[in-house]
Amino acid sequence: MAVVGYGTKRKRNAYADSIIQRKENNDSAMPVGGWSNFNNYVITQLNKDTTTSAITNYNDVVELEFLIDKAGNPYDIKITKSPNEEQSSKAMEILKNGPKWTKPSKKTKAKVVINF
Repeated sequence: MAVVGYGTKRKRNAYADSIIQRKENNDSAMPVGGWSNFNNYVITQLNKDTTTSAITNYNDVVELEFLIDKAGNPYDIKITKSPNEEQSSKAMEILKNGPKWTKPSKKTKAKVVINF
C-alpha cells in the first residue's frame, strides 16, 4: 500500500469492490497481476466513471465460467448468466483480451462475475 500523505484522505475507486466478483479457494485461478489490476482493466474496458459511487444492479451482471490453457489463456468460455447478448459479448471480449491467468493445479473452471 502506498502512503498518500498525512492528513489527506485517499480517493477510493468507487468500483474497487463491485465491478468484479470471484469465487476463490486456495487453488483458484487468478489473473496475472492480481485481482486489483484485473478490476482496473475491466473498469477501463467498460468506460466506468470511478469517481461516482458504485451502484450494483444485480440484473446487469454477466457470469462467466472458463478453463485456462497452459499459456494462461481462457478458453471454453461459457456465459452462465447475462441480461442480454450485448453484455455477454462485451464480457467475453474483456476476458479474451485481458491478462493471462494462473492455472490451478486441478482442471477446475474459473468463475468471474462482471457488473455492468
